[in-house]
Amino acid sequence: MSRSTLLAILLAVVLAAVCVGQDPRGNLTGTVLDASGAVIPGVEVRATKVDTGVVTTGMTNESGKFNLRFLLPGTYRLTASKAGFKMYTQDNIEVRINDTIDVTLRLEVGSIAETVEVRAGAPLLETSTSNLGQVVDERRMLELPQKGGNPLELQRLVPGVVNLTNLRTMKSSSPSGTSQTSVNGSGTNSTMYHIDGVPNTGNDQGRGVLRVAYIPPSSSIDGFKMEANPYDASVGHTYGPVVNISTKGGTNELHGSAYYWAKNSAFDAMDFFSNKAGLSKLVYQDHRYGGSAGGPVVLPRVYNGRGKSFFFYAFEENRWTSPANTNQFATVPTLAQRAGDFSALLALGSQYQIYNPFTTRPAATAGRFQRDPYPGNIIPKSQISTVGANLAALWPAPNQPGTRDGQNNYYYPDIRKQRYNSHIARVDHAFSSRNRMFVRVNRHFFYNEKNALGVAATKNIYEQYKRGVALDDVMVLGPNTILNFRYGLTNGELGERRATQGTDLTALDFAPSFDQAAGLEESDGSAHPGGRL
Repeated sequence: MSRSTLLAILLAVVLAAVCVGQDPRGNLTGTVLDASGAVIPGVEVRATKVDTGVVTTGMTNESGKFNLRFLLPGTYRLTASKAGFKMYTQDNIEVRINDTIDVTLRLEVGSIAETVEVRAGAPLLETSTSNLGQVVDERRMLELPQKGGNPLELQRLVPGVVNLTNLRTMKSSSPSGTSQTSVNGSGTNSTMYHIDGVPNTGNDQGRGVLRVAYIPPSSSIDGFKMEANPYDASVGHTYGPVVNISTKGGTNELHGSAYYWAKNSAFDAMDFFSNKAGLSKLVYQDHRYGGSAGGPVVLPRVYNGRGKSFFFYAFEENRWTSPANTNQFATVPTLAQRAGDFSALLALGSQYQIYNPFTTRPAATAGRFQRDPYPGNIIPKSQISTVGANLAALWPAPNQPGTRDGQNNYYYPDIRKQRYNSHIARVDHAFSSRNRMFVRVNRHFFYNEKNALGVAATKNIYEQYKRGVALDDVMVLGPNTILNFRYGLTNGELGERRATQGTDLTALDFAPSFDQAAGLEESDGSAHPGGRL
């Protein structure tokens, strides 16, 4: 191995111990002292996560300092032991997202078989960093209302956060609206999002607009923390706030949840303006349901993973319809106009006169041209192409009187049909007190139909796929060296298509060369590109 390669490896190990990055896990640091206040080196310090029994160990250095890194959010029991001193135990230490808790332990001289227990005390505060931020924990997500089931909607309750959108419902399928916030004066769409320390932010088509890529179900996360400023060097590439999301893992006990949320027009009263206009109540529904399960990995007579291996899975699906606009009017051609008869418009004034383009000729004035009007404002059927007539037939017929000149003669509420489903799974395993890892995968699918006029020709279908994976491995290499290997991928596909995609254009009287499916060959044998709607 070359000297440069060896130095690169050593540098990577050192940086892994120093650069925490935007990791949602917390840290327990502190100093161990004796009764006289002198530091005690060589003390074994152990942090045990209460709900899983997973242990993280460390050793105090010559200055009596210890540092237990990459602890999952939760409640811990801290113990310290060394020959010649009584064992020290402190319970109910809460480590929150991205917190670094500093603890001072005082050992008493005595037998290690004796124990000094600290059971109660003031909550420990995060005093090791100057970062400004606030944690939205699991309790807040359970007790505070979420109109659309989007946990990140609660980021707007953090001081300094301003909502830059309207008051529409922010669902988990609304990354654009969720990201449109300003924090302490930052620009819109400038928030960086992370899940389990892996970037979860998409750059919208290279326009420099940051948007959250994947919004997990509320039942799948411990909470999140928004950090306004200042930042450490690991996020020097962002110019806005940072949101760290921590996903749930299993525990030694099997736990699960199931929920169903519903909204229906049958439960709502008619709004004032629609009622005044004599419109009928629009029918809409919203059904959101899901569940989660987590616990130890146990295979009867094969493997018992209590205290070592855990799983967690959450699922959510939402199906709903919603009117885009309760007073949406459009203008469509009348049946007479489709046949070329515009005589009704001519009766309103000469400004509606239609001229025959085939009679274009130079006018008496140099540089100008003139055309003859169609008699009676009626286009002869011989001048209407079959393709044009077939395309005009795709428009709906008027269903409203409209104005005198035929505008706003069609009403359609555009009841949009939308749905999404979201899956997220995680497996944690502790190989030892010095080596633990987890793997997480997630998938989100969103389907949306938009139809301005209620016919196939104006129907757009949007399909979005979002996928993610993360692998994290923490290895304690020595008293002062920790290697954290983390790798993640985030992928998104934003598809859009017309409902008429695949229509045979030759059926509309287009030339056979437009039939892509036929793959007609030219005289030289090459395939013609063709096309379909």
